[in-house]
Amino acid sequence: MKDKKDKEVDLNNNQEPITSISSPNTIDEAEMMKEVNQKILELNDYASFIKKKKSMINIRNYFFLYQLITEKEKKSKTGNEYG
Repeated sequence: MKDKKDKEVDLNNNQEPITSISSPNTIDEAEMMKEVNQKILELNDYASFIKKKKSMINIRNYFFLYQLITEKEKKSKTGNEYG
């Protein structure tokens, strides 16, 4: 539960905030920085993956549109629009 000040309180409505067992104060600062750097690198890798995927989808879409246009041009040159 949360009170008006957005602090977590227990069910007995004590005004003391509830602290978790693994609070950030127990983790060494160097280890925390190492973990943060690792997460940043993972996010960077994921972003690169998404960019490549998006690029491949765009290439496929352009190729599909190119095929449609060339088919349409061939049909219009022969005078037969429906195949």
